[in-house]
Amino acid sequence: MTFQGSVDVLQDYNNGKQLDHFAWPGGYQIFYYVHADNEHMHCCPDCTNKKEFEDVNRVEAFINWEDQNLTCDVCEQNIPASYGENQPIN
Repeated sequence: MTFQGSVDVLQDYNNGKQLDHFAWPGGYQIFYYVHADNEHMHCCPDCTNKKEFEDVNRVEAFINWEDQNLTCDVCEQNIPASYGENQPIN
């Protein structure tokens, strides 16, 4: 997936396509912002790909650039930052 900012991937989500874990170019890990059933959730790719949300009306792909504390609202696992305190910038 190639993008700058966010990309709406609702069509891929609705068509059953497995959403990407990493962006290209760069290999940065992607997370998804899911708008579903009056909720807005930060989701890791694994939870997003389970497609267990009801009334999904938007799915956006983002890269976590620097937030070391960003977690998936579903499984509560950390969504790794591409850069930041624990990641050296080359």
